[in-house]
Amino acid sequence: MYPHLFFCLLIVIGCSCSQPENSAEEIIAENNIIDSFALNGIAARCELQSLHYLNDSSILSFNQESNEVSLYTLKNESKTFVLSQRKSIAPQGYIPAFFKLQDNSFCSISTENKLYKYDKDWKVSDTTNLNLNFPHLKHSYLIGCWKSMPVLQSGDTLISTFAYGGLNDYLTYFKEPAITEYIPEDTNARQISSYLPKPASLKHFMLPFPRYCYAGNTIYLIYPCFDSLYIYNRYSKSAHTVALKNKNYQLPLPFDYVKGLDFSYLTQYELHNFCYKAIYHNPLSGNFLLFYVSPATTTIAGANPTFDDQPLKAIVINKDYQVLQYWKFKFNYSDITNQLYIPGKGLSLARHGQDDFKKTHFYLFNF
Repeated sequence: MYPHLFFCLLIVIGCSCSQPENSAEEIIAENNIIDSFALNGIAARCELQSLHYLNDSSILSFNQESNEVSLYTLKNESKTFVLSQRKSIAPQGYIPAFFKLQDNSFCSISTENKLYKYDKDWKVSDTTNLNLNFPHLKHSYLIGCWKSMPVLQSGDTLISTFAYGGLNDYLTYFKEPAITEYIPEDTNARQISSYLPKPASLKHFMLPFPRYCYAGNTIYLIYPCFDSLYIYNRYSKSAHTVALKNKNYQLPLPFDYVKGLDFSYLTQYELHNFCYKAIYHNPLSGNFLLFYVSPATTTIAGANPTFDDQPLKAIVINKDYQVLQYWKFKFNYSDITNQLYIPGKGLSLARHGQDDFKKTHFYLFNF
């Protein structure tokens, strides 16, 4: 080969191999809406914090303020689900976790670390004490069914994270792994394993609770403050970390938990620091969707704005953890009352009605 041709070939190869890492497509998220439907008959906004897809004609919600479950069924071909049943359930008091099992039955976890299972008439059929054999639950309680911290199920095993109950348990929380597995057995539960140690620097940031999803036999976990994906394979018991390389990421400033009692400090911190909100997996495409908000660069309207009032953004990454798309929404994160994944279709975002308080619209996105 002639020397000058060889030199030109090297230039071509070098250019093709040095494409910018952040050349992912930027799109308006609403352009990816593939369908929509509505939920009519909402009693309160908090009813939308815990939504559960049963089938194409039924959606169930749980109201954490009133401890009521509500069943909504599809009305003809109108793409509107209407209230068909509402019922109070035991126990009384705040229930931090309410979730659906694979057999379509439901469970709840109380602040006393008791797991309740319900029959088809919404009566308690089984009660399990989660305190025994759970060393960390002396200081913490299990949580789930928030927008991005679910209680997962694999066979008889339940998988979840947990939170500290107050500032006194703060340091203990960071010494425990992020995820724990347990099996309810008769009146007590048996802990199987705990894994994914928390990063040492996590205690310096606000909102130290992980967001995660489950795909195949693997847990995919993120923290609000770090641009990393923590991956754990439950079968091989192996873990590794991948850098997400979100071009809009900025490491948050350290959070002062003493000053955090001051509302003005808390508000300014939320407004001016990056925060990941949730991660979802699409088994059809193999892609992941990660929601986040960026630090505010302009004045945000409102008496006490927080990062929930900032425009919502997201990145789509593929199974090789490469960023494919950057999404920008026309609405804020506070407008989204829940995310509901519908098997075989995609992820729907629930947006509370602006004109009709009792009506919520769902927008189905493809990613």
